[in-house]
Amino acid sequence: MAEHFRAYSTVFPVILRKEDKEVLLHLRQGTGFMDGYWDFAGSGHVEEGETATQALVRECAEETGLCVQPSDAAFAHVCHRVGNPDGRTYYDLYFTIRRFTGEPRIAEPEKCAALRWFPVNALPCRMIPLRRKALEAILRQCAYSEYTAAQLASLNAVPPVRLVPPTEGDEASVMAYRLEFLESGDSMDGTAGLQKHLQSAQGFQEWLGAVRDNQSEQTVRPGMVPATTLLALDGQTGALVGMIDIRHRLNDGLLQSGGHIGYSVRKSCRRRGYASCMLAEALRLCGRMGISRVLVTCDKQNIASARTIQKNGGVLENEVAREGRVTQRYWIEREETNL
Repeated sequence: MAEHFRAYSTVFPVILRKEDKEVLLHLRQGTGFMDGYWDFAGSGHVEEGETATQALVRECAEETGLCVQPSDAAFAHVCHRVGNPDGRTYYDLYFTIRRFTGEPRIAEPEKCAALRWFPVNALPCRMIPLRRKALEAILRQCAYSEYTAAQLASLNAVPPVRLVPPTEGDEASVMAYRLEFLESGDSMDGTAGLQKHLQSAQGFQEWLGAVRDNQSEQTVRPGMVPATTLLALDGQTGALVGMIDIRHRLNDGLLQSGGHIGYSVRKSCRRRGYASCMLAEALRLCGRMGISRVLVTCDKQNIASARTIQKNGGVLENEVAREGRVTQRYWIEREETNL
């Protein structure tokens, strides 16, 4: 007799608090699947001989240190996935959890880089797309969804680079990024003063605080212009490959050298097209911000940077010589958009 078809089951605890306004997520690392993306904390496979709720209780304890009773897990959604990259068919079982004992902690640091509560209406950019869809379905009280291979491919399709704001969970990768630049002797452009802030013991938190303050005209720090500083992550691996800074307006100094956008790519990741993708995405964000005419500058000797700017529509206006350095000033016309 031919072997019966076999499907796999996974459980996903949707741990909620504050009247369902916040959900607990963890940042994956070292798993080989969507590392660098946020996922529901305490998720995992149902093992042989286990019920779904038993697996849920076990995974929550193993990954988050939380004690969950089976009676506290309320079934919320099932997702049927076929045509996965590994060839398997899955039934994803989602349960909402509103009661638990203990405080969430990272119990498996080799698999989890960060653990954090997020508002359900402000989920992180780097959340696994399928999980985001499941949460949206749960909030709509939709109990079932299904995805074919083509639908999964479309849903999981990611751009070569994603620009995301830095968070507390990015400390290790940002520190490694800085170290690589120090070792290579390169300039950390587009990093919002990363080199200066990380000289003290609390450097990362000081830098992150400055980045967040400088996002708004109301809280921008003295001597600075409002700016949005973003991490550039590889779309497939989630690895930090570059950083980019979008200045919301120009002062006299930026008008001559610096412009609206500054960026850098770590030495080990250059010549792979990251810079062009980063600038293209930043220009799209400029359009959303209402910056229709974008100034981007580079050192005349930096031929690679000049080509990146030109590929993105940069038109050279002039060259400015100052202190033995020649800066090329390019303008890129953008249309304002709400997309």
